[in-house]
Amino acid sequence: MTRKAPQTVRDSFQLIEDKMMRGPYVMGDTYTIADLYLLALSRWLPASGLTVADFPKIDAMINRIMERPAVQKVVAIH
Repeated sequence: MTRKAPQTVRDSFQLIEDKMMRGPYVMGDTYTIADLYLLALSRWLPASGLTVADFPKIDAMINRIMERPAVQKVVAIH
């Protein structure tokens, strides 16, 4: 698991980056729960030796989401 997990995480995020991002948000032009879920998952990337900057489309989406006051408030709490 220790050896395989980082590659699996990288492969999963690369799949999202390359095939699933349909616009500025995961589902296209609309901000959905999928974006928040991907934000939550992205916070686990450093445990696999990765950063969200390794995935430019996801990184841009997360930066957009982090500009939202409600998201900032929740992130500050956690």
